[in-house]
Amino acid sequence: MNFSIISNNCWSQDLHIDLNIPYTTPFVDILIFEDYIEIVRNIDNIDFNNIKLLNENESKFFNRLPKTRSYAVPGVLLDDSFEINPIHVKSWDEFQSKWLRRSKRLNFDNLIVKISQRDGITREDIAYLANDFINNKCNFHKLIVYGDYLLKSKFNSNNFDKKLLIIDSNKIDDTGQLDDDYTQKELIKKFILNE
Repeated sequence: MNFSIISNNCWSQDLHIDLNIPYTTPFVDILIFEDYIEIVRNIDNIDFNNIKLLNENESKFFNRLPKTRSYAVPGVLLDDSFEINPIHVKSWDEFQSKWLRRSKRLNFDNLIVKISQRDGITREDIAYLANDFINNKCNFHKLIVYGDYLLKSKFNSNNFDKKLLIIDSNKIDDTGQLDDDYTQKELIKKFILNE
């Protein structure tokens, strides 16, 4: 299984655990807000070794992180352009070590992008990204979308069933955002593994 997953939240971590495979992506234990769209669209041109620690005042998204925990690393600036927010690390050294090690494993020849309609990512953002993907303007190979029924109906076509999977996330969490539901694991595994 030689693929790498780009994800805007912890979803990638759970999938690696479920499949019992090593991490082939640095996109683990993090949240990424609106910058995620541009990260995905520019994935080939990003210097993954260029990371800088941000303090709470420098982070544009720190105040939007869940308040249920404390954060050893408030934010990270990737390639001088994109903010990512680590959520399950105990120190900057731990984050930096894991990020740099896992970045070296990225397989740019088999990237799977997962995106959720939450954390500042809108239906319009996802439609924009999906359109670019369908029209071969993005350098990744499969797209998994957690979105609402309107997104599902917009891209409901068998022409893309090997490249595009849209999961209708009709559950809403207590903040009013679509909830990433992990009940579709088997469907997702089959999609990723081409079964």
